[in-house]
Amino acid sequence: EQWLFKDVKLHNVWVATVAIVDNNRPFREPFDMEMIERLSKIVAVELEKNDFFKDDRSVMKEYFLGDLLTDKMQSDHVIEERRRLIGWQSRRYFQVAVVVTRNGAMSHDLARFVTGRLRRILPDCCWTMKQQNIVVLASDDAASVLSSNQRQQLQELLASHDLLVGVSNSFEHLSECRGAFKQAYRAAEAGITMGAPNQTLLSYEDMAPYYIAQTVLKRNDASAFMPNTVERLIAYDEAHGSDLTATLRAFLAYPDDSAKAAESLNIHRNTFLYRMGRIREISGSTLDKGRERFSIQLYFLLHDFQHRSWEGASS
Repeated sequence: EQWLFKDVKLHNVWVATVAIVDNNRPFREPFDMEMIERLSKIVAVELEKNDFFKDDRSVMKEYFLGDLLTDKMQSDHVIEERRRLIGWQSRRYFQVAVVVTRNGAMSHDLARFVTGRLRRILPDCCWTMKQQNIVVLASDDAASVLSSNQRQQLQELLASHDLLVGVSNSFEHLSECRGAFKQAYRAAEAGITMGAPNQTLLSYEDMAPYYIAQTVLKRNDASAFMPNTVERLIAYDEAHGSDLTATLRAFLAYPDDSAKAAESLNIHRNTFLYRMGRIREISGSTLDKGRERFSIQLYFLLHDFQHRSWEGASS
């Protein structure tokens, strides 16, 4: 058996494919080619009569977003023309969000329910399915794109169905959509790997370091990046039952606020300052150099990711 295929388009947007099979008779050119061409046009005309395509533009938005994610449209002019054809009223800024499940593939019923709720929370959004996840394109005049109220509603929806969302940085040109999708997906992927309990809305800006850690740890062990300063403190803590390593973490988290660093450890500020003095004595370092601080923070980041320690990472 052999087949002929032809795309069906509405307003220059691919919405379906028709196919014919030879049924034990070889195709005749150009007769059969002309026949499938006409068939595709008849199907397009009939689909356009359907109330679903008249009343619900979401299907057009879905294909529009799908083409943006696959780089089928790279010209800003072509993208703008398509946007006007489907009647999508976009704003100045855009943001891509990827909705994923924590425990495997998303079921059809769950995807249908979530997308229905998304239309209420983000009335003007575009959405599609990609890699068994829901991909959402939102737009607003504010650079933050999602309002605080929309974020709260999203978090409630996600928490009630054990989902999480990776959110890209905001951008101004739809031609950047594919790159933004990668950001959102990487944020979600890193969040799933880390566990991220009680975390449902994860921005790429916050999760990018953990995506980097994930990439580095594919070929390395975190211990290979341990600085001498940390190695000495860990050895001291193990020998004396102290907690200087955690104190160093707090110092790096709040380098200019000893009171807040002490508060994060539930100790008095004077106790914190004393411990920092001991850390400098034991490590032989003043901890004043940016490069040294970075190498220590990098090790802690890799360690936390390798051990799926969200509590340590979030601090």
